[in-house]
Amino acid sequence: MTHRNFVSDPFCYVSGADEGFASVNVLSVCDNKIHFKYVYAARAGSVHDAHVLRVSSLGNMLEASAWPSSGENNLHLLGDSAYPLLPNLLVPYRDNGYFREDTMHYIAQQDL
Repeated sequence: MTHRNFVSDPFCYVSGADEGFASVNVLSVCDNKIHFKYVYAARAGSVHDAHVLRVSSLGNMLEASAWPSSGENNLHLLGDSAYPLLPNLLVPYRDNGYFREDTMHYIAQQDL
């Protein structure tokens, strides 16, 4: 295996001062057979997940409703709470303190 220094400033990939290790934030998409369909690994580990999605080509396609390609309109991605809710990107409910008690009870019953 060959290791190459592919960034001009490798110290920008070091996490917070307390952690002190280098990391890369990787955005990836797998299908139901766990085959990678998309990988974006071009940002430091300290960069927020939502920003990584926003600057990636996948994020651009999702924002423009250009993903998935024609003929595959029933495909959806599952994301975590850092991502925005988009037509083909499903994220968890956000509790900003406005849910009624019966709504919270319903959501709690849905958790596995």
